[in-house]
Amino acid sequence: MCSCSTLIGADKEIYDLITTNGDIIKGCFTGHHHSDFYTEIVATDPSGNKAYIPQYTIMSTAYTGGHALRITVK
Repeated sequence: MCSCSTLIGADKEIYDLITTNGDIIKGCFTGHHHSDFYTEIVATDPSGNKAYIPQYTIMSTAYTGGHALRITVK
């Protein structure tokens, strides 16, 4: 877990934007060189209730010759 007290500038602004809008942000997608994995970002909604944002990390395409995630919005 991130220590909020060490974040400054744009890093803190982005962190706060994500973690205080758990009712709006429904997923976060990132890349990683070694493997695919799933985590959750602990956030809050405007009322202060906890919300969990799924974070999907997929293997980086730059190193593996191609990897994709298909997202379907209904």
